[in-house]
Amino acid sequence: MSSTRPFMEWPTQNFPHPPTELRVDGVGLAQLRKELALPAFVTSLNAVRQRAETYVSELGKHFKKSKVYYAMKANAATAVLREVSVAGCGVDIVSI
Repeated sequence: MSSTRPFMEWPTQNFPHPPTELRVDGVGLAQLRKELALPAFVTSLNAVRQRAETYVSELGKHFKKSKVYYAMKANAATAVLREVSVAGCGVDIVSI
C-alpha cells in the first residue's frame, strides 16, 4: 500500500512550509487555472489509489476470493481507471 499523505493542502495548515494556495496532490489550483479550460474537475489520483488499495486489502481479509470492480460510469477518465487498476481493481463497463 502506498504511504498516506494529504490530498489537499490548505494555506492555513501548520506544515513546516505552509502552501500559499490550495493545492491538490501538490499542484496549485492557480497553476491549473492557467493551464486548463474552465470549468474543470480536479481529482486527487493519490486519494483514488489509496482508497481503492484500502478497499481491496480490507475486503480481501474477509473474503479470500473477492474481486473489486470499479464502476467506469462513475468516472471514465483514463488516469482514474489506471489508478484503480494499479490498486488491484477490475473495471465494470456495463451495468444493468
